[in-house]
Amino acid sequence: KLTVILALVLNLFLVLSAFSQSAGERILADQYYNNGEFDKAVYYYDKLFDTDPFGVYSNYLKTLLNLKNYSDAEKVVKKMIKKTFSPNNPQSSFSYQVDLGFVLESSGDANKAKQNYDKLIKSLQPDQGQVLILASAFYSHQNWDYALATYLEGKRLLRGYYAFYFETAEIYFQKGDYAKMIEE
Repeated sequence: KLTVILALVLNLFLVLSAFSQSAGERILADQYYNNGEFDKAVYYYDKLFDTDPFGVYSNYLKTLLNLKNYSDAEKVVKKMIKKTFSPNNPQSSFSYQVDLGFVLESSGDANKAKQNYDKLIKSLQPDQGQVLILASAFYSHQNWDYALATYLEGKRLLRGYYAFYFETAEIYFQKGDYAKMIEE
């Protein structure tokens, strides 16, 4: 019995030690990120990405973009798309697919980004939730034109069931088109 208890205590110690090391690396990565020391932060985020992809993704992607490391940023986003995509639930990866377009735009490949965005809007189903999720992903990147296009496609697909008046008015406000905002 004593050996079993010692083995359990030793295993617990090893697990806690690994967890505290990982937590310490995360704190360090975030500290470097917050201080704008992206070249140091990327090392830790890269290490942590395999064990905690959802926890570090946002800062890791922003770090790679700040370093203009577009190829690694694209790889990271594609990994997240692969992890989250489900044919039964396509909106589960919408925000990552919009992130991919943003990476492509940032790297100077506007045509490929446009193709990606257009494909996403064409993939919409007559589902209010899908429209809101996709438009929100564009909104988070301040991509007002594609957020608006998403809502307009949603209006068309839902045929009056839900017209996205408040959402499109907000986009027109962000674009500075106050006449269309009031019209909505």
